[in-house]
Amino acid sequence: MATKKELIQEFQKNPDRYWKVKLFDELGFKRRQCKNCGKFFWSLKDQDVCNDSTCRSYDFIGKPPTKKPLDIFQTWKKIQKFFEDNGHAALNRYPTVCRWYPLYFTIAGIVNFYRVDEEGNLDWEVPANPSILLQPCLRFNDIPNVGLNSKSFTCFGMVQQTSFFNGKEGYWKDKCIELDFNLLSKVFGIKPEEINFIEDAWIGYGAFGSSLEYHVQGIELGNAVFTEFAGNLENYREMKEKVIDMGAGWERFTWITQGTPTSYDAVFGPVVEKLKKKCGIKYDKKFFLKYAKISGKVNLDEYADLKVVLEKIASQLGISVEELRKNIEQLQALYSIADHTRALVFAIADGGLPSNVAGGYNLRVILRRALSFIDKFNWNLGIEDVADWHISYLKKMFPELEERKEEIEKVLQAEINKYKNTKERVGRIIQSFAGRKISEEELITLYDSEGITPEQLGIEVSSDFYSKVTERHMAEKKEEEKVLLDVSNLPKTKILYYDDVLKFKAKVLKVSGNFVVLDQTSFYPRQGGQECDMGYIDGHKVINVFKIGDVVIHELESTLESKENVTVNFKKTKT
Repeated sequence: MATKKELIQEFQKNPDRYWKVKLFDELGFKRRQCKNCGKFFWSLKDQDVCNDSTCRSYDFIGKPPTKKPLDIFQTWKKIQKFFEDNGHAALNRYPTVCRWYPLYFTIAGIVNFYRVDEEGNLDWEVPANPSILLQPCLRFNDIPNVGLNSKSFTCFGMVQQTSFFNGKEGYWKDKCIELDFNLLSKVFGIKPEEINFIEDAWIGYGAFGSSLEYHVQGIELGNAVFTEFAGNLENYREMKEKVIDMGAGWERFTWITQGTPTSYDAVFGPVVEKLKKKCGIKYDKKFFLKYAKISGKVNLDEYADLKVVLEKIASQLGISVEELRKNIEQLQALYSIADHTRALVFAIADGGLPSNVAGGYNLRVILRRALSFIDKFNWNLGIEDVADWHISYLKKMFPELEERKEEIEKVLQAEINKYKNTKERVGRIIQSFAGRKISEEELITLYDSEGITPEQLGIEVSSDFYSKVTERHMAEKKEEEKVLLDVSNLPKTKILYYDDVLKFKAKVLKVSGNFVVLDQTSFYPRQGGQECDMGYIDGHKVINVFKIGDVVIHELESTLESKENVTVNFKKTKT
């Protein structure tokens, strides 16, 4: 498959075909090229630099361009109402632990609708068309930027606007950009001349297309992806049913209405203030405001060496790098703790567990990173308390978090105890490395074997450090299931685990030794890096669940005596 850069270059041979929409002609948007980054963009204002954060500062900080400040709940209500008024069905969120597609976590709203067909190709399952939903997502490829550049999260809310267009149902590019422009200008009151649409492209699993990002005063608020080709650039076909996949930042929309120094101040509600008070954080607010306006340029994806970036920012502020660090590092640590804890709250509530296996390792990484910040600054702070603050704030929109509060606390406490039990040994190891240079490979080994983070050693790492750490644990186990069970004549198993059903009844379709096939199940099978669910079938313990094609097979600890076509009772426990 061609790279994203190559795909954009191919599309740029005919920009009107891929990026120009009716709204641009109607309002007079002109196509321009940024003299700084080289990207092409569409704007009403005659400008030679685009609105991307790498090209201009966060001009909305201290002076928001919207009608009035909104909290996260008010922001979503406005967005939801606008799309519902324009014919979209509002859907409930899906779990952050992805159990319907071979990913560890839900990384984007569109993933909710991904399925894999019998041949292993991408398929779709859509409950309504068009639709809008707010999807909490988990991503762990940006950990070093969290707390640093004011906008990065491991857990964030994606506003997912989706339309499947086949010529009769749904809509395509013109309507999508019209809706998104009206959302910005009419609902949030942003002046049209402040809006840029920057040309981009998207490459996914067996599909690709062009996209238009919309930016305002230095911040990208959303990205409208137009998925219209199946295959790759060398071998593709135009899809009969094209997909509008617009993902916008819930946190970013909230942030731009408030104009606070960071998005964390805007979206975490009372949690940040409680953290500042609990940890006794004192800082120069005027200085931090100046830093915050240009912190969008702090992005380790573009700059592998953080020191180079900090030197540039310090130079703009007229201070030394050391003074810059002194003014910002405690706040950055505090913001990271807030973000990482919220990610853990959602993940654990949805069945994820910190571990040394696959996706669970990402959760352990961010928990240890949060704990290492607490140790570094000697704060009297409990992660479980931070989790409770998040739950109390979010429960009116996500009541399921409060329902699983006890379970979240138990999981966190167990992980914290493991961390504390190794603390003395870790301290000795850290001391033994004092004053010497440590290679990246040594850092990875130290983290992997002892749980020692670079932050504990006072070392700054490249953007891909945590990715390299987790890669060692993300490989899915490919185990051959040696089962003498022919399922070729059995119907597709009806799936109940999307709805998190814990108790249910089902008909036994086939029994072979300790293996049982049912007509329906709430037990999630082992796949996509996720461990299977556990529980009981008529009192017999379920020890493994897996799939052969579309048929889910349950392995029991003992033989089920029930005969085929008999209804049995099931009770699923948490993964």
